[in-house]
Amino acid sequence: MEIATVSSEAQDQHIRRIKPEAVKMATMASLFLGIHTPVSAPQRTLLESFGIADRRVHTVRMVGTSEAVGETSYRFPVKQGIALGTEMQGVVVPTARPVEPGSSQTIEQIEEDWGISCKRKPPLAIEQIEDDWGISCKRKTSLTASCYAAVERREAIATALPVAQQRIRHMATVERRSAIAAALPAAVERLQLMTLEDDPMFLDEAAALQAAAFPLSEDELVLKTKTFLFFNQGIDKPSLLAEDFAFMGPVVGGDGGLPKAEFLAAVGGFKLKDAFPDLNPRFHHFRADPLDPGRVWFTSQASGTDLGGLFGAAPTNKTFETPPQACSVKFDERGLVVKFTIGHVMERSIGNTGGLGGIFGPLYAIGRPFPFPEAQPWKPSKRYRLFQFLGSVISRRSQ
Repeated sequence: MEIATVSSEAQDQHIRRIKPEAVKMATMASLFLGIHTPVSAPQRTLLESFGIADRRVHTVRMVGTSEAVGETSYRFPVKQGIALGTEMQGVVVPTARPVEPGSSQTIEQIEEDWGISCKRKPPLAIEQIEDDWGISCKRKTSLTASCYAAVERREAIATALPVAQQRIRHMATVERRSAIAAALPAAVERLQLMTLEDDPMFLDEAAALQAAAFPLSEDELVLKTKTFLFFNQGIDKPSLLAEDFAFMGPVVGGDGGLPKAEFLAAVGGFKLKDAFPDLNPRFHHFRADPLDPGRVWFTSQASGTDLGGLFGAAPTNKTFETPPQACSVKFDERGLVVKFTIGHVMERSIGNTGGLGGIFGPLYAIGRPFPFPEAQPWKPSKRYRLFQFLGSVISRRSQ
């Protein structure tokens, strides 16, 4: 249906010359026509004359053509309505449609929704529409700006997201590779250690002892060794010694060692318990030799104090502590001792005997050493010192 457009002055003149009753009837008819025009000041006066003083009413309906009125069934006579419609054509009458504050509509949506035309005032600003048509579009600008900003942020995020995801995946890959690279040496070492027990450099002691087939077990051999030591290394019970017994130290006894009779006379003559009443050899770590059947190895780290004097000398009241020494007792198949070895220092920097073991160590610690080089702490010879010097020169030149 076409909208009849007239100027506000023409409408005011037309309204003043029509009868009030006709205006009321036209108003009732216009409620069904849906044609909207703005409410001007004179029209608001007319609305107030109809008893419609609600300022929220910002639109009115314009009476259409007589044909439009005639096509609609009303509760008043059609002929009267047609005549009235013809009389009132182009007149603006009020409706009860309220404003929708905070609208964010565009100008085109405002036109469509409110049934108005903004083309008569090109260009028409939103503020002019608000003032002229009595509607509120204030929320449009702020919402549109925030909407644009949100859209821009979303577009930026959408653009950056694949790159960020790729970077995250790359970082995760780098971290995994770094972790693998860091853990790889330990993993390789663990794999290598899995074959440790099977490496031929480590002797299978149990298998070797079993293969030796010695008549006495390891436990029996250890017990016999402790028995021998308990009886003062056989001095107090010579029957524990075989006739071919030999005593051997790093120096004492020579190549073949001291025979049984010489051992009993020499070692028994020292009377170490009289000179060192608190003597404690501290024997420990007894084990059968898997490569020499019948031999038991053990360790001694002796200590004592010179309280009785040795070889008739006055006591010094000095204490000695020897380094750990490897000792052994070897048995024949009958269980008799055939060899006794002592004094082989395992770590010469331990103790206060100058790295000496056997009887030489305690004598040196109390200040009564024997007067020969073997009874003194080790010192490198001139030839050995020359050899070391030449070796250091060659090493520096090779670098």
